[in-house]
Amino acid sequence: MSEKILNTIEEQLVNNFTGKINILNEETKQLLGAIYLSDGELINAKYMGGEGVKAFYNSCIDEHLGNKQVEVVVEPEIVDLRERYINTSFSALKRKMYDIIAKYKESVKHRPPDDLKLLLLTSFLTSEEDVSATEFSLMCTLSDYNLVSDIYKHSPLLDYEITNSLVSLRKKKAIKVVQIK
Repeated sequence: MSEKILNTIEEQLVNNFTGKINILNEETKQLLGAIYLSDGELINAKYMGGEGVKAFYNSCIDEHLGNKQVEVVVEPEIVDLRERYINTSFSALKRKMYDIIAKYKESVKHRPPDDLKLLLLTSFLTSEEDVSATEFSLMCTLSDYNLVSDIYKHSPLLDYEITNSLVSLRKKKAIKVVQIK
C-alpha cells in the first residue's frame, strides 16, 4: 500500500505550500492529475477527467489499491482561489478515505461492465417508489448518459455510491439493461 500522494500532501500542508502536486504515471510519466494547495490548504483535485472531492478520493484509491503506480512532483505556482472545489479539511478527507476504500472494495464486484447501456424506465419515474438522495443523483446522471463508463465518469457520486445505487435501482426495477453489440 503506497501513500505517496497523501504523504506529499501532508508534507506540503505543514509548509503552507501554494501550488500543485502533479500525479504522474510512474512508468510513462503521463500526467494523471494534480492536487492544488493554497497557503497550506487543500482546495482542489483533478484526476482522470474528474474534479474536486471525487477526483481526490479516486487518486488515493487508485494508488492505495495498486491500480496505478504513481510518481508525485511538487510544483510551486499561483493557484486561483476561484477554482476551489474542496471545502473540507484534509484531515477530515483523510479520515473518511479509509472508510471509502473499504466500501469501494466491497462494491467493486458488483460494478457492471463499461460497455453496457442502462435506461431509466419511465414507469418507475411515475411510480411512488421512494428513492434515496444518491439514487436520485444517479437518476439525474442517467437522464444524460446511458453508457456505464460515461455514468461513472460524469456522475458527481463516488464510484462505490454509483455501484450501490445501480444495484438498488435495478432491484427496484427502475433500470433496464441493454447490451451494446
